[in-house]
Amino acid sequence: FGHLAKTYDQRWQRYLHLTLSRAVEALRMTGPARVLDVGCGTGEFEQLAHQRFPEARLVGIDVTPDMLAVARGKFQDAAWVTFLLAQAEDLPVASESFDAVVSCSMLHHVEEPERLLRECVRVLRPGGQLVVVDWCRDFLHNRLRHSWLRLVKPSYVKMYRASELTALLSPIGLVVREASRFFVPPYFGMMRLSATKGSGAV
Repeated sequence: FGHLAKTYDQRWQRYLHLTLSRAVEALRMTGPARVLDVGCGTGEFEQLAHQRFPEARLVGIDVTPDMLAVARGKFQDAAWVTFLLAQAEDLPVASESFDAVVSCSMLHHVEEPERLLRECVRVLRPGGQLVVVDWCRDFLHNRLRHSWLRLVKPSYVKMYRASELTALLSPIGLVVREASRFFVPPYFGMMRLSATKGSGAV
């Protein structure tokens, strides 16, 4: 995605606003909470989250240097946000150090989703919140796109049903509080899951 970084926001402006807004709306926190954005891209989530939660401290992680360069350029003088270059499956942050973890439009690119989700659980404090917004295979047209993308897009791995993602979260100590679906024109069928880290998380 590095070659898309400079034009990414303009090209995907409507999609980014409609999907990232859903993630921000799902967050339940007050005061100077700490939020980790896994797969932050160009930092658009950070802008929306700061508008709604001005006291929050945000950390964005991405694997693409060019995307992070755009994100850092937006927040050069902002002490409330930090961007790190890292793999989502090996988060370079301390255990139980975040009140919320957010992942938007990234899960369908992840080859080891269980490993990623366990890392999200590790860095969440007890009672912390995970919010995932991603493409959803519950939509008929998305099932067709799923088959096509697996043939033509090397970075694409899998699009999940809401029930499949719920099944991945429950065994690692995340209690799903909300699962919803929505549509972003012209053809993106989406899901949003919000889960809480329980005391028995592994």
